[in-house]
Amino acid sequence: MSKHSDLWKSQEWKKLRQNLFRLQKRVFKAVRAGDFKKAKSLQKLIQQIPFSAAFGCPSGHTAK
Repeated sequence: MSKHSDLWKSQEWKKLRQNLFRLQKRVFKAVRAGDFKKAKSLQKLIQQIPFSAAFGCPSGHTAK
């Protein structure tokens, strides 16, 4: 198998989903509290997580 296929299969998906959800909750709380600087930095952190797009996280680049 290729390296990418092995990497994809070896991921701990439950742990990745939990960490991603935890970060998304932190973004929600920061926006709700009006701390947009913190929310933006957390969103950047989410974008850096490998495979975050596999869980439906937007990259921040939306077409209008």
